[in-house]
Amino acid sequence: MADQAEVHKCKSEYSEAWTIQTKMLQIATNRSAYWHAVALLNLAEIAVSMGVQKQDVLGNIELAKSIFTTLNLKLLIICCDATLADLYIREKDLPTAKRLFKKCLELATEHSEIKLFCFERLGNASFWGADESTPGWTTIFLIHSLKLKAKLKVYKALQFLGQMFFTYKDENTAVSLFTVALVGFTYMDVHQSRAECMLRLGDISNRCGDLLKAAELWETARPLFEKSSQMMEVQCVDKRLSCVDSNVLDHHRENIVRLVRLEVPSGNLSHLEDEEQMEFIGEPLNQLTI
Repeated sequence: MADQAEVHKCKSEYSEAWTIQTKMLQIATNRSAYWHAVALLNLAEIAVSMGVQKQDVLGNIELAKSIFTTLNLKLLIICCDATLADLYIREKDLPTAKRLFKKCLELATEHSEIKLFCFERLGNASFWGADESTPGWTTIFLIHSLKLKAKLKVYKALQFLGQMFFTYKDENTAVSLFTVALVGFTYMDVHQSRAECMLRLGDISNRCGDLLKAAELWETARPLFEKSSQMMEVQCVDKRLSCVDSNVLDHHRENIVRLVRLEVPSGNLSHLEDEEQMEFIGEPLNQLTI
């Protein structure tokens, strides 16, 4: 059950992961203090992504941390603090989040998974705005992901780099990075990350005056955000689409279906055959030119 929940979480199928972790919690509550606390922590991590009320998330983190403290499981106590820092990001308390992440990194110097969790959050440019330290954290996240051969994390690092170049208004480089990441996320069926790349590619198309392509990308992203329980992002997509003539969207529904399957926006990788796509997935950086 734990493995099934992890697969759903990696694909950003948070509702399915939540259901499994809830069942695990029910089973473990009176049988295993360890698994009880693990389920609570995993529920807290998923809850942050799903937008669950802050107090409910805090309650699970605090209870899990108290159990891990009793069991003297120091690494899992650090995991509780890292999840709490993730919650602080969501709640826009960025200074507290950064202090907690740095504390976790100091305490988990030999634990790659905790470090990767922290680097991923610290390197996500969409969280930190104009923070000058973010590019450095993104680079560290990419290097660490490559070192561990964590393919999903490599694509996330490329996505974050794309977000930085999008902020710098370097559209060509941003499109290249988002497109590479989108191919990988599509192959691995990671809904939220696919949607985020499509959203930004749509924004770039809109910025460049191609509202039709932007609308196609935004509408393709919408059901992916819904599937990953990102209702705030759904509202953002709806706000963008409200500016587009509905007749234009209706005329191009077939293009949206094409995008959902596998194809990606125009760019260096848009005409890859299936065999070439498979080969490319194994070497994510070879096809990328900045």
